[in-house]
Amino acid sequence: NPSAIHSEGTAAKKRLENARERLARLLHVQMKEIVFTSGGTESDNLAILGVFEFAKQSVSRPHIIISSVEHSAVSEVAKEVERRGGEVTVLELEDGVVNANTVLKAIKDNTVLISIVYANSHTGGINPISRSTRLVRGVRNKNNSKYPLVHTDATQALGLLEVSFPKLGADLVTLDASKISGPKGVSTLIVRSNASMRPIIFGGGQEFGLRSGTENLDAIEKFVRVVEDSEKTREKNFAKLFGLKELFLSEVRLALPEAVINTPETSLPNMVSLSIPGALHEFLVIKLDSRGVAVSTGSACLFRKSDGDTDAIRFSFGIKNTESEIKRAVRILKDVVL
Repeated sequence: NPSAIHSEGTAAKKRLENARERLARLLHVQMKEIVFTSGGTESDNLAILGVFEFAKQSVSRPHIIISSVEHSAVSEVAKEVERRGGEVTVLELEDGVVNANTVLKAIKDNTVLISIVYANSHTGGINPISRSTRLVRGVRNKNNSKYPLVHTDATQALGLLEVSFPKLGADLVTLDASKISGPKGVSTLIVRSNASMRPIIFGGGQEFGLRSGTENLDAIEKFVRVVEDSEKTREKNFAKLFGLKELFLSEVRLALPEAVINTPETSLPNMVSLSIPGALHEFLVIKLDSRGVAVSTGSACLFRKSDGDTDAIRFSFGIKNTESEIKRAVRILKDVVL
């Protein structure tokens, strides 16, 4: 227990702070701005409810802004904000991403938080977080206010895109180890010093009073080590995955020209969402699975404007996948569709 004062506890505390220091150096933040949690869901909950509950002390009916493609760890918490008397605005996508100017226009006098995912977990679409944060800082400076704060869930982008604070400029950032083959059950919420918030878990006051509970030291050390390793190979991995993605797209266009590609041009290299007109996509998932291809379903209305609720399937690529596997997957897709 890093909070214990005996020798073993003191040694554990040194290990914890060493891990925090290494991660802080990597992300270009202060050690005290790193809060370790039990996972991405908790980090998202803490970011939104923590800011909301603190803001209630000075802002009447605090307002938050999210996008229509947020992970349920954000969208469900937004519903909780409404249940607690807050106000929520949900922004639709434009050309597969959240328009920074639309974010700006949605800001009200009582807006305290904007939570926009860095990379869409359905299509891989990359949202312009850096531009959004610059525009929001302009609003804060103009109004001489600390609000609105900006939070981004960057879990999908970790290991593929730069997530350092000089790059993103957000006030709160969620990072999760499990997205880069790290241990499950550990995450971090980066909380810049200008972001005031209240805890949502109460107890011994660990993690600077924002996240009580004994830290999962072994998992935290593994998390930091995986992030360090992923940064060393990030550009190399991006290039390989991008090549696999381009191969997949070219093969799909030849095999199934009627397929609709939902993934926008500016997107992560490791996933593609597509829709097959007239197909039952859940049935396709089952048929593909029986042939050794694991994909997931989604709704195309999550990432492109549509009059109807169009189904979609998402193909995800890993660094260990090969070109022959990509071609085989497309052949199997064509078989089950036709």
